[in-house]
Amino acid sequence: MTLQPWEEFNRHARREAETLRIFSPNGEKLLDESSGEGGRPEDFNDRPEVDRRVLRRILLESLKEGTVEWDSKLIGIEEAADGKLHLKFPDRTEDAFDVAVGADGAWSKVRSRLTEQKALYSGIGGRECFISAADSRKPNLAERVRKGMCLTLWKERGIMAQTNSNGIQIYAFARIPEAWHTSSGIDSTTPKAKQQVIDAPYSDWDSTAKWLVLESDTEANARPPYMLPVDFEWPHNPR
Repeated sequence: MTLQPWEEFNRHARREAETLRIFSPNGEKLLDESSGEGGRPEDFNDRPEVDRRVLRRILLESLKEGTVEWDSKLIGIEEAADGKLHLKFPDRTEDAFDVAVGADGAWSKVRSRLTEQKALYSGIGGRECFISAADSRKPNLAERVRKGMCLTLWKERGIMAQTNSNGIQIYAFARIPEAWHTSSGIDSTTPKAKQQVIDAPYSDWDSTAKWLVLESDTEANARPPYMLPVDFEWPHNPR
């Protein structure tokens, strides 16, 4: 029997995962909502978490076949004299649309038709990694994070971890210049990359927080987040 999207969502949603734990760099626990601290009960379930890849699958499977066309990268959008929009792809042009809805991210081709404002480096960046099957493979780290999100924060540095359905997602972020991602000398493909990430801003931190990065089983990939200016406003365009 095929489940309806809402039923399928409820099969995968983690209603216990909204809880938050916060630690200082020396390992002192500052907040633990998983134990009822911080004003939320243990069974807090108003904002369930679900893995993005699972949610994407549920939504795609709810659409009619052929609604989504894969391998069609938008490379440009033009407005003709009659006001119709023309969407350009590497192998073709799709003509005569009245309205285009852009959902293609920070470097959107649709966005460029609305504004010349480009996304700016946020000033905060770092590395992303993952621990698969953490409950069985790294139980001490799974206990640190528990079912929700676990943050270790101090002076513009942080090691942030969140439990997913198949492991723990980790971000080691700090306030660093944009060029650090290329000038730090850290090669994500080498075994020593994760140690280099830790040695830079976290050398004096509690060992459990550092092991979230050191014990991960994926490369420590660079993640420099970009953003629009805080006071930016979208100009109106009826197309």
